[in-house]
Amino acid sequence: MKLFVLPILTLALTLTTVTVSGNPQFSVFNRQIFPSFSFGGGRRPSAPVRRPQPTFTRPQSTFTRPQRPVQRPTPFVPRPVASSTVNTPAPIVTVRQCGSTPCTGTPPPPTSQEQRGGRTAAVGAPAPAPAPAPAPAPTPAPAPVRAPAPAPVRAPAPAPVSSGKCHPSANVEHNGKWYEVQWKNRRAAKLTWTGAKSSCERKGMKMVSMNDPSTREFFLQMLERDRYEYFWAGAKISRGTLFWENGRSERISKGRYPWSDRGNRGPQPEGNGDCLAILNNVYNDRVKYHDVACSHTKPTICECP
Repeated sequence: MKLFVLPILTLALTLTTVTVSGNPQFSVFNRQIFPSFSFGGGRRPSAPVRRPQPTFTRPQSTFTRPQRPVQRPTPFVPRPVASSTVNTPAPIVTVRQCGSTPCTGTPPPPTSQEQRGGRTAAVGAPAPAPAPAPAPAPTPAPAPVRAPAPAPVRAPAPAPVSSGKCHPSANVEHNGKWYEVQWKNRRAAKLTWTGAKSSCERKGMKMVSMNDPSTREFFLQMLERDRYEYFWAGAKISRGTLFWENGRSERISKGRYPWSDRGNRGPQPEGNGDCLAILNNVYNDRVKYHDVACSHTKPTICECP
């Protein structure tokens, strides 16, 4: 260890010794290592220059916590309570003054002067609380006045239309006219053409005239629907013309509708009789016109005038 330290010291002394103004001095390095070492004829080297240490000042925080507002309790103020009973005024309390503050304890008897005055001094007695005025009763709102509903206007009833029935036996209506269809009554008697005409006239009616195609088709279809055999029509045949009970007439087209194209001997009319009968498929021809002897018996249709 000694052998290692001695060469280092020798080298340091050789390199760092300088002569300043004729006086040998240590270098800064040597002075730091050997602060108390000095040569005989010279002055002690000056102290090392100390550099000022930088000072750092930490900035203080300027944050201020907000203070909560102090909530003071709200003083209790009693509200006057309305009562349905009569409020009794509070009794008058006599308070004696002992200097500037009220006295406590049992009050002394009144003096003679106070007795002569017939009254006791009441100092600082609280005034009776005023009785609360009764709340006015709520006035009920007037009920809404409803206007009376208008009476429904009824349309005048139509004047009764005459039924057009000229007789109670009339049982079928067509185009505003009433008819008595005799085969509807199964107990009705079958009459000759002349007897059938008389039965209608006794009721103030006539045998049916079918010169109008609408009336003709109405009763021909009715006969087929009812599946009845035949009936007398109010017409007679004379010299190729058909004369109806209502005074109308029409020419006959032999074998052409509504006349049948078949019969005993051929197309109708074939000269079997002078009266017009309506037959329902008697000759496998459905419902058609036929000339028949007036002595045959059949029901008829009576027509109101």
